[in-house]
Amino acid sequence: TGMEYALEMVVKANIRGARITEVPTTLVPDGRDRPPHLRSFRDGWRSLRFYLLMSPRWFFAVPGTMLLLTGLIASGLLFAGPVTIAGVNFDYHTLLYSAAAIVLGYQSLLLATFTKLLAIETGLHPLKTNLGFLKRRETLERMAVVGSLLICVGLGLGVIAWNRWSQVDYADLQPSVTIRIVIASVLCLLVGGQSVLAGFYFGLINLLADRREREAERRAHTAASRPEAVLLPH
Repeated sequence: TGMEYALEMVVKANIRGARITEVPTTLVPDGRDRPPHLRSFRDGWRSLRFYLLMSPRWFFAVPGTMLLLTGLIASGLLFAGPVTIAGVNFDYHTLLYSAAAIVLGYQSLLLATFTKLLAIETGLHPLKTNLGFLKRRETLERMAVVGSLLICVGLGLGVIAWNRWSQVDYADLQPSVTIRIVIASVLCLLVGGQSVLAGFYFGLINLLADRREREAERRAHTAASRPEAVLLPH
């Protein structure tokens, strides 16, 4: 409805593999006597926003993957104990940030998947995708099982941390040891909860896909049942 109109034609043509041709043109001065109504920042942001929303891979998936891998590597090193690099000591404070990177990266990957599947079902993107397996009915149950297992692990780690606390009559604990168990527990609880909720969202996408397929079958059946036109000579 605005500045995105021309961009939408180019983006959708490229997504659908259409042929795009540049036609040379000659610009002439605007003959209108009123000042231009374009706003550089506002219209530039609307264009950039459209680009980002139409490309969940680069907006969600690529940054999410980088965050997730960075968080996993850093957490894997720091869960065992402090790490010293070039004379700088990294301890459980850094572990908190790496755990947050895992959560944010995993959420970004989920958002990339949600956005892609929703764009397909609403007609913004073509039906062809490598994520079609997520629209199967068993996806909800599988995500729920994986998420429930992670939640159980998180609860188990929480029980271990609580048991260590009880052994010292709930007095002060050594943070560098116990905090790692607590961070791992919270991380498993968060990722597990996200997985369960994501499974139900995939179930909603599955309902949308089923409805689209039923509508397509209905239209095909209606078209096939219509009598063909017969041309008779005058």
